[in-house]
Amino acid sequence: MAVSSSYDFARNAQEIVKEALYNIGAIAIGETPTDDEIQAGLRKLNMMLKAWQAKGYGIWLNQQVTLILQNDTISYSIGPSGDHCSATMYKTELAVAAAAADGTITVDSDDNISDGDIIGVEQDDTTIDWDVVNGAPVADVVTLTATMGGAAAVDNHVYNYTSKCQRPLEIIEAHLRDADDQDTPLAIISEQEYQATNDKTTEGTPNSIFYIPTLTNGTLYVWPEPGDMKNRIIMTIKRPIMDFDAVTDDADFPPEWLEAVTTNLSLRLGPMFGIPISRDLKELAIVSLSDAEGFDREKTSIFFQPAR
Repeated sequence: MAVSSSYDFARNAQEIVKEALYNIGAIAIGETPTDDEIQAGLRKLNMMLKAWQAKGYGIWLNQQVTLILQNDTISYSIGPSGDHCSATMYKTELAVAAAAADGTITVDSDDNISDGDIIGVEQDDTTIDWDVVNGAPVADVVTLTATMGGAAAVDNHVYNYTSKCQRPLEIIEAHLRDADDQDTPLAIISEQEYQATNDKTTEGTPNSIFYIPTLTNGTLYVWPEPGDMKNRIIMTIKRPIMDFDAVTDDADFPPEWLEAVTTNLSLRLGPMFGIPISRDLKELAIVSLSDAEGFDREKTSIFFQPAR
């Protein structure tokens, strides 16, 4: 018996909505839904997935991002228009000292630096000068769109990234990475714990963070206040699920979730089309979602310790 040798089964937005309409009998098998029906289903699909974000679904949405710390700064905006936090952050160092107003810098390695990247150079005054890469680097020489704002010594850090991360729904874990790329875990504390700290501007090595998923960009508070620009925070965040903007958009979830998404969308489309939902479909929606939740769990170790 021949097998397909294929592993890429997927459904786009239109196919998911169409399947859901079949499930409730709004259209017959082989019938094509109208544009209005597809758009109505698309809205319900997006609303359902956004609601599911609040339940914490989506282990595949976990993403590692890097936040570049700023001197004497305790609050950071994390998101598409926020501070310098990205899933594509790279670090190198200056191979040659740079002076104020220099239009180029020479780095140890330009392997991960591309035209149009955002680039930040640690200056000798403990600030980071941010610019944009102008053209592809040549022989580790990077051309800046503007010029250096101040002097920077050999071995000062250079950071670059392509785009900022999306607003995190939550921060799952975080650690502080120092100049030698050694990591120290950070405590993720509650608002009550953060507000209980006496002096929010105490300077030192950060050991705690507090996060609020405010609109557009989230807000991250760091304590103590960082004073070393060579340190950065590496976080595992849960990013939002991508929208279905067009009917041809593919799903931003694994195929193991397709049945759960389709059957649960069916439940939401029934009232819209004035169609009662059968008990069998309701049960299938519950079972398929439970199965998907089981797949979504992170595999962790269990430790047993004898009582004292």
